Order: sequence, then C-alpha cells, then structure tokens
Amino acid sequence: MKKNIYGKFIVTGALGWLACFAVLAILYLLILRPQNQKRLAIEKQIIQAKQLCEAAEAATLEKTRAELEKQLDKFREKIKDYVIDEKNSADLTFAISKIANEKNVSEFNIRTADNQPAPGNSFKYIYEKRISIDFTAGFNQFAGFLNALERYQPVIFVNDFRMSRSNDNSLGHKFNMGLVVLVRKRPEL
Repeated sequence: MKKNIYGKFIVTGALGWLACFAVLAILYLLILRPQNQKRLAIEKQIIQAKQLCEAAEAATLEKTRAELEKQLDKFREKIKDYVIDEKNSADLTFAISKIANEKNVSEFNIRTADNQPAPGNSFKYIYEKRISIDFTAGFNQFAGFLNALERYQPVIFVNDFRMSRSNDNSLGHKFNMGLVVLVRKRPEL
C-alpha cells in the first residue's frame, strides 16, 4: 500500500510538473516569443533609423560646409575690391601714375608715406598704405582724375586734398592729395 501511495504522489507530482511546463511553454509561445520577435524588429528599425539619421546629418554637414565655403569664397572675392595684397602694393604707384597720365595732369609727383595700422583698430592682417601726390591741373582734369581714382579697384580712399588756386588759369591749379589704400599683410612664416 505504501508503494501505491508513493506512486500516486509521484504520478500526481509528475502530472503537476508536466502541467506547469505545459503552461509555461504555452505562455512562452503565445506571449514571450512574439514580444521577443517584435523587440528584435523594433531594434532593427532603430538601427536603420540611426544609420539614416547619421547619413542625413553627414549630408547636412557636407552641404552646410560646402555652402559656407562657397560663401567664404564670395567674401574673399568681395574683399579684393577693398584690400590689395602686399605683393601687388608696389604696382599701385605705377597704376596711379598711369591714371594721372591718362587724365593729362602736369607736374605729377607721387611718394609713399609710412605704412600705419588702420586707425582706431589694431587689425592683425591689414594695414594702411599712405600715398601723397602733388600735381597741377584744371578743375575738369582734377574731377576726371578724382573720378578715375574712385573707380579704381581695389578702392583708393582720398583721405584729404588741398588746392592752391593759380593766378594764371592757363597753367592750372596746384593740388595735393593724401590717399590711403588697405593692404593685406603677408602671412608670417
């Protein structure tokens, strides 16, 4: 009889354990396995979205960088209208002399003054080149010469000018002009 009771307990225990395993297997198949598959699919979507985001960010950065470089090139071209390179600054006196010859001014004299930093600011890359010119001309010649200087590129600033009226109109009037040109410094090696 004892064997029978122990056998009953063993069979009941085994059936209980078997029922628990069956319930756990059904729960796994119905709940946990689909959730795990959905989790893996969502993780895959997240990885794809991250890759897409990184690619878009890289493209945006490249696009932005290209756009900024284009804008920088545009500004570099624009600054050439106002600033002359130091290596080309020596040619400026010849260009001004050529303009004076074209406008038929007489007794033309040109000299450079000391180079000075731009006033009020201590620019690191730009300084002022001062040029003083003396000439004799009539009012129309003076106006034409001044107009030609104003149209020259890079810009020549007329800092000041003085006129001494001549008693004899046929000779013309004496003019003295102080010019300023912005010059880009050579990079130090």
